[in-house]
Amino acid sequence: MTEEELVILDTSGATEVTVEKTKTLYKLGPPPMDSWNITEELSNLGFKIDTLSKNIEHLIRLMNPPVQQFLVEPMSFDQAKELVSSYMRDNRTASISELADQLQIDLRMLCEVIEELNREGHIEERE
Repeated sequence: MTEEELVILDTSGATEVTVEKTKTLYKLGPPPMDSWNITEELSNLGFKIDTLSKNIEHLIRLMNPPVQQFLVEPMSFDQAKELVSSYMRDNRTASISELADQLQIDLRMLCEVIEELNREGHIEERE
């Protein structure tokens, strides 16, 4: 006898046996959702997607900071040296990027001017 067969015996004394096949169906899965639950779930998923999108945009900005551009005026080394000396007299302290931005001096030339002013004792470098 297989699992699908059900044997029924006739108890009236007859010698006949009746065999019937039966099947049982099982449904698996979550219970059906009503439209309110579906709408709520979609709303939650939309919120999560928006949050992930904002986090990804933030990470991209952190990984790719904007490039700072300086306008550079053509000038001689002596002109640049005089501009830096004057700026430092007026402001007492300044970073290299501040000097480059405010005075519009080429960064390579600015570093050379700062080194010379430092050697001459007109300015001193701080870390």
